[in-house]
Amino acid sequence: MTRSIAIIVSMTIGIYAGDIHLHITGLNQPLGDVQIGLYSRAKGFLHADRAYKKIIRKAKKSLYCRFKHIPKGTYAIAVFHDANRNGILDKNFLGIPKEQTGTSNNVLVHFGPPSFEKAKFIHTGKTKLSIRLRQ
Repeated sequence: MTRSIAIIVSMTIGIYAGDIHLHITGLNQPLGDVQIGLYSRAKGFLHADRAYKKIIRKAKKSLYCRFKHIPKGTYAIAVFHDANRNGILDKNFLGIPKEQTGTSNNVLVHFGPPSFEKAKFIHTGKTKLSIRLRQ
């Protein structure tokens, strides 16, 4: 019995690569919150309710956070500054964000939202990322 438990534990430990450490910069004003979503697949990317994991932190000019005990795999991160704390990314009548946003790989877009494909990264161990928020 003890040996089978040890095998299961060692198999489970192998699944987890560790933490994803994140440094967020570029915040124009330290008001409201910063919402960070970790996504494990393209479907639902940029939809906060479909994030694999989510962190909400009080807004600061420079912010550090981490997603703990994340399994190995492909992920993308989307961040937005919820300045008015209404829980959603405010957009204008054309659908352009009125609040600052950012993604892993600091994807720059000119038309339309960033894609999971461009924002994705491989997490195999202790991952460190830096995301700069933009208007």
